[in-house]
Amino acid sequence: SFAQDDFKCGLPIVMAFDQEGTAWTGSCTGSVLSYDGQEWTTHFAARGDHNTSGANDITAIAIDHKGRVWVKDLESLYRYDGETWTTIDEANSGVAWNGPGSIYVDAGGDVWIVTSDRVSVFHDE
Repeated sequence: SFAQDDFKCGLPIVMAFDQEGTAWTGSCTGSVLSYDGQEWTTHFAARGDHNTSGANDITAIAIDHKGRVWVKDLESLYRYDGETWTTIDEANSGVAWNGPGSIYVDAGGDVWIVTSDRVSVFHDE
């Protein structure tokens, strides 16, 4: 189980599982946690930690075929490769996807971002 304090607003609002069975969860506090079957690890601290944005509700999590974790909040997209979080936003990608929405990774590794007013695709390396 998890400590409800890890999710200040209650239960996680999004969840995905990677190829190794690790559960990845996100909440309305901007927290991203993973659970490997034995312990929880916090990857985004609550709002205000600028190691990663952590500034907004986490609206979606997806895992790609390389095992990278993709997280969308209200402003940006983030990619975690197991060591480093990379922020992908309109300024460095040219793609706008502000607001709540979902993310999907297709078989070719492209990340599709669906919001209330658009569908965008991010072509990753």
